[in-house]
Amino acid sequence: MAFLLRALVLPVFLSSVPWVAGSTFTLLLSLPNTSMPFSVGRIGAGALIAIDAVNRSPDLLAGHLLEHEYVDDECSDVNGPGKIVELLHRRNYSAFIGPACSDVCAITAKLAAFWNIPVVSPTCADQQFLIKKAYPTLTRVFGPFTKMGSFFVKICEKFGWRHISIIYDHRPAWIIPAEGIRYQAEVNNITVAKYLAFQTPLGQDKTHMTLTQARMLQEVAEVSRIIVISARGEVVRDFLIEAHRKGLTTGDYVFFCFEPYRLEEMFGNFDWKRGDVDDSMAKQAYQALFLLSLYKPNDQKYWNFSNDVIRRSREDFGYAYAPNEKVSVLAAIAHDSVWLYAQALNETLAERGDPYDGFTITRKMWNRTITAVPLRSKYLFFKGDLAKKAASLPHREMYRYPG
Repeated sequence: MAFLLRALVLPVFLSSVPWVAGSTFTLLLSLPNTSMPFSVGRIGAGALIAIDAVNRSPDLLAGHLLEHEYVDDECSDVNGPGKIVELLHRRNYSAFIGPACSDVCAITAKLAAFWNIPVVSPTCADQQFLIKKAYPTLTRVFGPFTKMGSFFVKICEKFGWRHISIIYDHRPAWIIPAEGIRYQAEVNNITVAKYLAFQTPLGQDKTHMTLTQARMLQEVAEVSRIIVISARGEVVRDFLIEAHRKGLTTGDYVFFCFEPYRLEEMFGNFDWKRGDVDDSMAKQAYQALFLLSLYKPNDQKYWNFSNDVIRRSREDFGYAYAPNEKVSVLAAIAHDSVWLYAQALNETLAERGDPYDGFTITRKMWNRTITAVPLRSKYLFFKGDLAKKAASLPHREMYRYPG
């Protein structure tokens, strides 16, 4: 591709900009301007709040400042990296915050390794990013999802479950939690017997989707009795109704689903009751279903953060939260992505190191513990991924649907 050829000249440009005392370090915020859960309108403000907090802190970057520029990467593996290359011909960036889409991140993070620029992604979840040699300047901060996976693993260990299957919608909002569970299960020696993706093309009829669900349920039921479904609430209901028809909800099988946070427009309706002919069957089927949800603090500090996100989203990105829309934990993850980078940069400056040495900066982000300000938790980053909470088992919310 043309932008890859043009990228070859960038290291010469980057290395020609010397670091001087009192510098301003520019972060490139790469997020899509779309309706996705991790759009810049929904979570970008978290990063900006962190930048302001770093600049106010007497303990970080003394005499230096952070600033940002934003690029809409469109969640496109062509347009996103292409735009970033264009920008890098004009500006020198000390780090990338994002991308959030795995397809964009896969290309951008490899280019960034060539340019020696650290990449701190709030959400990229694909398994390919576990190959650290391929992404030596990438750090991923999708912590609550791996923490949710850790919580799920604890449930499995409690009941002696060693084989699970995962069915997931092949969209970013559902790939991320599915990957979080898959990763934690595999590193804890729990076999993921089946890992099945499905897509629902526009215009696909109900009958075809029902047949797809029946086939997938049959496939996973043959190899495991613990089944995770990562999909919209309406789709989870359809799966459970089909599972009930197959006799899979009478106690021999256990189903888990995942609602990141309450936002029906984005994640669907997870209630069994819809006022249709399937209500009675759904009510019975949901006896076998548990719902996992990300925990959010309910204290004044987090509420202040949420209000700041809503205000900054409107002021800086023109995004207006709906009256019933809550700020997601993804905004807090975007905040912590900046906070983590700032601590590594601060340490580098204190050691009189090169603040544009992305490889070294990245290593300082790895294998360190930070206190995440909005979520008020301690996190340990291991080899570029948030590995686990540094203290005790993280709080997660788990609901069993009542009969």
